[in-house]
Order: sequence, then structure tokens, then C-alpha cells
Amino acid sequence: MATRKPAKTSPAINVPGTIATTTTLRSPVGQWCHDWQEVAVWKPLLVLVMLLLFWAIPRVDPQSGIDGFGDVFHLVGRLLVLSALYFSAWLAQKTYLRVIDEDQEEALFDRAVTGDRDALIMLVLNRVEFLVLLCVGLFVLR
Repeated sequence: MATRKPAKTSPAINVPGTIATTTTLRSPVGQWCHDWQEVAVWKPLLVLVMLLLFWAIPRVDPQSGIDGFGDVFHLVGRLLVLSALYFSAWLAQKTYLRVIDEDQEEALFDRAVTGDRDALIMLVLNRVEFLVLLCVGLFVLR
């Protein structure tokens, strides 16, 4: 019985530095769907799943009553509200504050890794702004 020994390789010293990233060029429609994916993709998909469940549950269990539908509709309703809240926080940040795009975020992250405190503060501040807007939206909904 022959065994094959793995080839000896040098250990990777700087693994994150060896990962290459490429940016993809999107068509205008693809870019719009990427930027507005909560409204264009996820909410219609959520409503479609809800309607599919409304059709499928009685076929799986004919004895299912309104309680099962109530739970499903409540879940989907809450998910719609949460996705609208998330989208509203993002839209408020994009409108009134500053949203860091992918290229800027990658450059800031690279600078933060090399020890630039200003870049790290900018990244953290961007996340904190979004979380504050999300918490304000949750407080308003309460």
C-alpha cells in the first residue's frame, strides 16, 4: 500500500497580504440592485416566501389552523419591520452622515492594520454611527 507524503511548503508568513481582491464592474441595474438590495431584493423575497408558506402549510398539514398562520405572519411582519429599520438606518447614515464604500473601507482597514489610529477611529466611528441610528429607530418603534 503506497502512501503519498505531502509536499513540503514554506509556511505562510503574511496570509492576509497574499489574498488578492478584485473589484467587479456592475451594470447600472446590477449596481442599483446592489445599493438598494433591501428594497429591491430582500423585502419582495420575504413577501414571496410568506405567500408560499400560506399556500404550502395547508397542503402539508390540512389540520393547521389560524395559529400556525398567525405565527408565520407575525414572524414575517417582524422581519419586514426589522429590515425596514435596518434600511432606514442605512439611508439616514447615507443622507446625513457618511457611508464608507468598499474601496475606502479596504484602504482604511489597511491603514489601521499598519497602525494608523485615525483610520481605526474612522472605521469604528462609522459602525457606531450606524448602531446609534439603529437604536434610535428601535426606540421610536417601541
